[in-house]
Amino acid sequence: GRRFWAGSQCPKAPKYGYTYKEPLWIGAFSCVGAEVLILLIWVVYKYLREIPIRRMRHGESSGFTTGTASAAAAVSSEKITAKEKPADVESKTSKASSDDTGSESALLVKGFKNDFLGWIGFTSVLLVSVGWIVWIGFWVGDYYGTLGEADSLAHYDSGLLDETIIPIWLFALVWLIVCCIFQRRIRNFFRIECLPSEGAYVQIERELNEMKVSSASSKIVAYAKRIEDGFSKLTRSNFHVKTCRIERTPHTNLRYFNYMCTRYVLNEDTRQFLPYKFDLGVVNSQLRRHADGLTSEEALSRFELIGPNFISVYVPNFAVAFVLEMSQFFYLYQIMVMWIYFYWNYFILGVVDISIILLSALVKVFVSVRSELRIKRMAEHSEPCDIRRDGKWQTLSTIDLVPGDVFKITAGMHVPCDAAVLGGNIVADESSLTGEPLPIRKFPIRNDQGVFDQHGASKINTLFSGTMASQALPTTATDGSVSEATGLCLHTGTQTDKGQLIQDILFPQAISFIFDEQLRLVFCILVLYAIIVF
Repeated sequence: GRRFWAGSQCPKAPKYGYTYKEPLWIGAFSCVGAEVLILLIWVVYKYLREIPIRRMRHGESSGFTTGTASAAAAVSSEKITAKEKPADVESKTSKASSDDTGSESALLVKGFKNDFLGWIGFTSVLLVSVGWIVWIGFWVGDYYGTLGEADSLAHYDSGLLDETIIPIWLFALVWLIVCCIFQRRIRNFFRIECLPSEGAYVQIERELNEMKVSSASSKIVAYAKRIEDGFSKLTRSNFHVKTCRIERTPHTNLRYFNYMCTRYVLNEDTRQFLPYKFDLGVVNSQLRRHADGLTSEEALSRFELIGPNFISVYVPNFAVAFVLEMSQFFYLYQIMVMWIYFYWNYFILGVVDISIILLSALVKVFVSVRSELRIKRMAEHSEPCDIRRDGKWQTLSTIDLVPGDVFKITAGMHVPCDAAVLGGNIVADESSLTGEPLPIRKFPIRNDQGVFDQHGASKINTLFSGTMASQALPTTATDGSVSEATGLCLHTGTQTDKGQLIQDILFPQAISFIFDEQLRLVFCILVLYAIIVF
C-alpha cells in the first residue's frame, strides 16, 4: 500500500454533506411543502369566495365603517321609538386623543365567516409554529448527543452541524416575526370576509394615535421615525385590531357586538353597527315629563339596544395571563436567542437567563392581574334598587336601569348612573370621581324651559355615576305634598362619566417620550450591526 514518510503531509479528512434523501430531511421538506400547498390553496379559495365583497367594497362603502367622531346617522327603524336614536360615534379610545390632537378616529369594521378549509389552514400554521421550535430543539439535542451519538445527524461533522442549525434558526425567527406582526389578523385571514351585518365575527381596526410629550429635534431620529411609520403603514401595525363575536338579543333578535365595553347594535336601515343613546330632552320641562318612569316593554326595548348598566371587565386567570404574556414578541425572541446559547455550550448561562425571563414575566403578570382585579371591583358594581315601572315601584337591580327610568335614591347609595334629580333633598359625595373633598348639595330640576347641561349650569341638578348619596331625604311642598328623593336615569354604562373614566384606564392612549423617539435610532443601529456582523 501507499506509505507516508516523516515530513509528508497527512491527507485531509473527507468532508461529508447531505444528500437530502435522508429520512429526516424528507420529512422536513414534506412538512414545509404541505404547508406551502395548504396556504396556496387557501389563498386561491379565499380570493374566489371574496370576489362579491370586493366588488361591493369598490362599489359602495356602507357597512364598512362605523363613522367618525363627528358623524351621526339618522334612524327610521320601526323597532325604535321617536325618542330613540343612534349615538354620535365618538372616539372612546382616550379623551386626550380627540381633544388634544383634534383628529377624527374612525373604526374600520369588517365581517367574517368561518370556513372548514380555513380551520385546516389555521391549524397548519399553529402546527408549523410549534414544529419550528421542535426542529431547532432536535438539532440542539443532536449536538449534546441526547438523540444518540453527538453530531450523528450531521455525519459527525460539527462544522456541517453549524451550517445546518444557523439557517434553520433564521427561518424560524422570520416565521416568528411574521406571526407576531400579524397575530391579531391571522385568525381572520383564515376566515371568509363578508358584510359585517351578515358575518359571525367582526374585525374592528382603530388607528393608534400617539400623544407626544416631547419630540427629538435630531434629523437622524426623525429619519428613523419615518422608517418606522413606513413599516407601520405597510404592515398596518399602527392599528389596534380586535375580533368580536356577533351575538343576538334574546327578545328582539337584534345583532350586536361588544367593543371597549360598549354595545354596538346593527341598524337595519343603514346596515351599520352603532352605539345607541336616548335623547330624553334638552330642557328641564322635557325631562320632567319622564317622572312616571317607563313601561316594561319600553325598558326591555332600551335594555336590548344599550345593554345592561354594568361594565364587565375581563380579567384572565393567572395561568392564561402568563401564557398571553409569554406569547409577546419580546419573550419569544429571548427564548429563540436561548437556543443559540444552548447550542454553543453556554448551557448554564442559558438556564440562568431563562430563569430571569420567566421570573420577570411572573412578576409582571402578578402585578398586572392584581391591578386589573382592582379595576374590575371598581367597575362591576351592582345593588338592589327601587325602579318605577308600569306606574309602580319595583325592586330590581341597578343592572336593569336604562335611560328614562325613574329610581329612588337612598342615603349611602352608590349612584348607579348619571341621573337628573327629580325630587328630594340630596347631598352627594363626589370625591371618588372628581376628588372634591366636600359634599355637594343637589337640587331637583325645575319645571321650566331652562336648558339642561349636566356638565354646566345643571351640574347642581345632576348625580354622577360612581358617586355616593350621603344624604337623601324627602321634601314637603307648600301644599303639603311629599316628594321622595328620586332621579331620572340619563346615561348608563360607558356613556356615563365613570364609564368613560374606566375606558380611559382599560384602553389608555399611547404616550411617546423623547426616550422612545431616540430608542428607534438605537434599534436601527442594532439591526444594521447584526446584518453587517452576520
